[in-house]
Amino acid sequence: ATAAMMPAAIGAMEGGSAYSGAMQEVMGMSHEDLAANSPTYRALIASGVSPEQAREQVASQAAEIAGMVQAPIGALTGRLVSRFEANPFGSKGFRDMVRNILNETVEEGAQSASGQFAQNLGVRQADENQLLIEGIGEQTAQGAILGSLTAGAIQTPNIPGAALRSAASALRRRAEAIQAQTE
Repeated sequence: ATAAMMPAAIGAMEGGSAYSGAMQEVMGMSHEDLAANSPTYRALIASGVSPEQAREQVASQAAEIAGMVQAPIGALTGRLVSRFEANPFGSKGFRDMVRNILNETVEEGAQSASGQFAQNLGVRQADENQLLIEGIGEQTAQGAILGSLTAGAIQTPNIPGAALRSAASALRRRAEAIQAQTE
């Protein structure tokens, strides 16, 4: 994928992840919990829908909300790392590698936070007591740590070559400056 297409691809993946997370969370809820905490579930049951079909409908609504919220946020934050993710081994120097690691850390932290928020928002369809901020801090930390470690692991093999190229370039500039002075 090209760097221009990466934000859209990242948004689709992030939206799909939030969709799946909300769907799984609601499908894992008992009928008793849904009846106690979800007005939508209760209304479906009152209209004659079976408990299993009502759970599936509530889970589907939760998943759609989570996916629709997270996809554009994922695409927006994906712009930070689109060049790196399109070509993770294409760093051009030490600064580029450090920038990639920092951007990946920020991007993954932000996407993890927004993904948890989107999932919480969707799950509110099944549990009106769901706190929107629940789990956001933990997800942010995990995302940032894993993002930095992943980017760092991918960039590490490039460090010796980049350091040698930077040193060679500095030596070449110094030699040219000395040669210019002696002429």
